[in-house]
Amino acid sequence: SPVCQQTPRVDHVIEVPGAFAVVTELAAPPQNGIASGIRVRVLGNPQDVDAYAAITAEFEASSQGQYLSTYEPGPGVVDSCFIQFNPPPGSAPAAGLDDLPVMTVRFSEPMDPVSVQAHDNYRLNRVAGEGDLPLPTNIVVGSVGASSDLRQFSYQPVQRLSHDPSNGDSTDERYFLNLIGGTTGVTDLAGNGLKNPLGEDIAVTVSESLPAVNSGGVVLRFNSADEDRNGTPDMPQPEIRGGGQVFFDFVRGIVRPRSASRQSVVIDRVSNPLYSIMTSTGAPIITPLAPLGSRMMTVYRYADAGFSVLDETTANVDIEGINWAPFGGDVSADFFDLFEMTLSHSRRIPDEFPIPITAGGGGYAQFENSGLLKNFKVNYFPADVSSTVHPRNRGYLVDSSLAFTSATGTLMMPYPLNRTTEPADFNYFTWRDTTLLGGGGPQSFGVDIKALATVGLVCQTSKPSVYDPGEVRSLGLPLLMEFKCFPDDGAVGLNGFDTSFALATQRFPAFRVFSTGGFNKSGAPLSKDPDAENIASGSLNANPQAVNKNGNPIPIGGALPGDDNTVYLGQLDLVLRVSRAHTIWFDSGLANPDYADPVLEPSPDNLPNGTNIVLAFRGATKVEGDDFQNANQYDAYGDPLRTRVIDIMDTCDDPTDDTFEDIIAKITIDPFAEPEDIEDTWVSSIHEIDGAKFIQARITFVSNVAVVPGIEPELSTLAIAFQE
Repeated sequence: SPVCQQTPRVDHVIEVPGAFAVVTELAAPPQNGIASGIRVRVLGNPQDVDAYAAITAEFEASSQGQYLSTYEPGPGVVDSCFIQFNPPPGSAPAAGLDDLPVMTVRFSEPMDPVSVQAHDNYRLNRVAGEGDLPLPTNIVVGSVGASSDLRQFSYQPVQRLSHDPSNGDSTDERYFLNLIGGTTGVTDLAGNGLKNPLGEDIAVTVSESLPAVNSGGVVLRFNSADEDRNGTPDMPQPEIRGGGQVFFDFVRGIVRPRSASRQSVVIDRVSNPLYSIMTSTGAPIITPLAPLGSRMMTVYRYADAGFSVLDETTANVDIEGINWAPFGGDVSADFFDLFEMTLSHSRRIPDEFPIPITAGGGGYAQFENSGLLKNFKVNYFPADVSSTVHPRNRGYLVDSSLAFTSATGTLMMPYPLNRTTEPADFNYFTWRDTTLLGGGGPQSFGVDIKALATVGLVCQTSKPSVYDPGEVRSLGLPLLMEFKCFPDDGAVGLNGFDTSFALATQRFPAFRVFSTGGFNKSGAPLSKDPDAENIASGSLNANPQAVNKNGNPIPIGGALPGDDNTVYLGQLDLVLRVSRAHTIWFDSGLANPDYADPVLEPSPDNLPNGTNIVLAFRGATKVEGDDFQNANQYDAYGDPLRTRVIDIMDTCDDPTDDTFEDIIAKITIDPFAEPEDIEDTWVSSIHEIDGAKFIQARITFVSNVAVVPGIEPELSTLAIAFQE
């Protein structure tokens, strides 16, 4: 166009379809945007006579071509002339654009595609003059695509650009394109920046002839602790809650998960105060490694693992291995052809806190009904949800050479979980999973468990410090371990487990429920198929020293109940594979928004091998309150933060002398979808909440732990666009 015309200069390039030529002499100035009579040299290899002749013929057959010049700032140079718009603008160089334009820039050499990002250094802003820190709602959500030779990069908005024809040529209708150079800008494949970056805030406008569009978006770039700047330097109000699960690098503008590290948690009489005061059963227990078949459920609580219930650095931990402690340190070789392991969260929270003798309790459990129930399936949380981590057909080879001494000196033996497969094929279970909804712990004290008061780790109080009974979130729910050992004539069954009674005065609350085959009073074998055992039926006594609750001997082959408070010493092998974060609620400002697919940078295809970033969403029709724009006022589940403050007026020994105050963040939410409980409305597809005025996102980082050291993904942009 005349606005963008330049006189062709030596070494500049002219392109025609299928061929390029370089200008060899300074040409005459163009007229009305057209230059003619240009002397050129066709680019190619003259020694390849046939190929060069074909290229030359292609060039000579073209009546016109495109003049390509390198951008050099100076008087009379119009920055927008170096951007190609498709469809072409109504008025060159950058006015009257389509509301879904493609904006292309060409580089003189291949560029690093990772360095060309749609919301950082090649972006479209709604407002000029914000520099490197535009507000999240002032960046147009877009995407960038590269040509096969990495010399051309095209930007296009995800949604149609918002505009109103009644505004005419108002400044409200202008958008501002930025192609950033410098240390944070686009680079070539060698890491070199642009020699001459385009000027900032290149103005473009949308055609007045197009119908009105109302659209917007939010773009998080993780380059500030308060991207929308609604806090203060001393008290920023972040848009994403880290909570010890994710970390920010504001210099690089990225958020990353915890390091993909491993740790082993020993649960024995040395490592754990609760286990240290329990009474040893004094004899080996073969359940669940019984040749005549067994099904058993048992639990490890957060406190058994030494975790603090609200410590989110130990939330979303994956179980990679489970180990058991052999009774007396003896391990016998054995093999079970069919052996299955299933993991879940436990709906039940056994709490062995004894009623004090001074209160007339005689050492019996205050919450004797808090433990596992004999009906196996009702112990799962969520209901009927479990994960088979070791399929039965893999069996279990008990190899004594694999026994090891734990950090506390207790001999441990691995269960077969992930012992016979390659790391890339490992099965994991995420314990203390913050995607789980609702609560558990009926008939319990709640959380913190009151048993911690018996070892001085919490005070005796009249109410729990974190979660009430029946409302305990996943952070406070035990790990539920289920074992199925199928009858096997070839198995020996000489291995016994080191166990204790959680409370020696009675068998409740139940820490395990089980059905195990054995020999009856006549010495005849009685097998039990674990698949047929829906209700814990117990076992048959094989211990000549066993007595009942009244102290009377139990005969050999006598029936033993299927629920008791036996706990198993062991070790959990954990890995930090999954980390999660939640955003605040964002207001689309629209009455009935349609949401576009979210844009992530890097894109999922460019994440490190074996890693992933998974999004989930929920919507609301109204969100109000002083705190809803402050991520610090949300909890590990993305819900308004609730804190219970307990004031111990006298001493820890008087549970009646305390007061409670529940402090709830000033956030009120009207859910978008049924059911009305906001906790029940997370969805994996953003389109399921089309029409919701407010939107919240959950980000799940999945690291690659199949390699050592592990590999973590990083996120530099989360962008969500919407349109009325």
